[in-house]
Amino acid sequence: MRKKWHPEGIPRVGTLIYDFISTTSIFQRHYELIARDIAAHCSEGAILDIGTGPGWLLKHLHRAAPRLRLTGVDIAPPMVVKARQHISEAGLTDWVDVREAAADHLPFADSSFDMVVSTGSVHHWKNPVAALNEIYRVVKDGGYALLYDAVSDTPGSLMRQAARE
Repeated sequence: MRKKWHPEGIPRVGTLIYDFISTTSIFQRHYELIARDIAAHCSEGAILDIGTGPGWLLKHLHRAAPRLRLTGVDIAPPMVVKARQHISEAGLTDWVDVREAAADHLPFADSSFDMVVSTGSVHHWKNPVAALNEIYRVVKDGGYALLYDAVSDTPGSLMRQAARE
């Protein structure tokens, strides 16, 4: 039932709230840690961020690995607007592209990316199997997909470790 009525993307009002909250130090530290982890796996080439939200991870990824070509997608048009705004304000429009797209219908050719990442959006996907198939389709042979999300059965020890970090 929740999947039927729960929106896949964050609606307009939620975008404003999420954008405000995501500027806090705890959120920014989270993006920084994830960007370092991603850069340790892929420091050059092309990365796709699915569910990019306000684009903070893309900004931190560019800082961690400036040679990356970065693309972010989000299903919510207001989030795409916010992400583009943040990318522009950071002077990164030459290195970062943000588009509107759903995880289960990615507008990219096969084998377009060296890595696909997603942080905190998997639990929103209406059709996760189709999204995972799309990720497989757009990632190059030998590439990676790193999906970061907390789910209801995440072991408590992992949640405590993440909170400490």
